[in-house]
Amino acid sequence: MRHLLPSGALALATLCLLGCSGPRDSRTPESAIAVDEAQALADARFRSEPFSDQVRQGVLRQRALFDHHFVPETAQLTRLGERDLAILAEGLRESGGRIALPRGSESEALHAARAATVSSALAARGIAPEQIALETRPASGPGVSTVDALAIRARIATSPMPQLPTASDTSGTGTTPTRNLQ
Repeated sequence: MRHLLPSGALALATLCLLGCSGPRDSRTPESAIAVDEAQALADARFRSEPFSDQVRQGVLRQRALFDHHFVPETAQLTRLGERDLAILAEGLRESGGRIALPRGSESEALHAARAATVSSALAARGIAPEQIALETRPASGPGVSTVDALAIRARIATSPMPQLPTASDTSGTGTTPTRNLQ
């Protein structure tokens, strides 16, 4: 029995050494760095891609350019304005559509210059002017107007909220205090 322990330890040590003497990484340091850099770029892309898609979908859904898309007091697009306009142009290339360009506090002349900037930028991207309608009214969608939304909120805030039945009350007719959504 005494002879089994040292020979077992010797066999284990031999296996460990054989495991460590396997094939080494054949990559050169330069190729290892290139592979690591490619992996880092792929990882960065996979992290940001879902957010980029969300931004793209939001811009296409909103179809609007606002004051913050332009350099203050100019008709020059900011980087954000350039990006959003490129997304809009890509989305409207085939079928055209409308882009809301609501007039904020800028003068009528500045607003007209901004509209001309948007039209010429779209034309440079291959979008014919007759395909796009630039609207000065606020961006809107299938929702309700602000006045109607405020009235709905006021009505909800003053209406009692039904209480769910508890184990002790099976009638379910009680009410809770009104909701305050203001």
